[in-house]
Amino acid sequence: MSTLQIAGLALGGLVAIYLLSQVVREPGGIVIGIGKALLFGVIGLFLLNLAGQYIQLHIPINPLTALLVGLLGVPGLAALIVIQLWILA
Repeated sequence: MSTLQIAGLALGGLVAIYLLSQVVREPGGIVIGIGKALLFGVIGLFLLNLAGQYIQLHIPINPLTALLVGLLGVPGLAALIVIQLWILA
């Protein structure tokens, strides 16, 4: 193994330990945060689909798209619109 690979593994291990310590310290906080993001994402996608029915724009509401919109907000919604119109069309 090269030095760069060992450094990458060590850094990845430290990040994993940090994230695990956050989950152990506040397990409910992370679950509540993800739940809020999912809820806001579903609401955002629902409103987009409601307004988008006039221009034939529909983005499926599933856990992945809802979490993306919930965590990233308007930029995430814009990214899904771009993907829908330019890549999947």
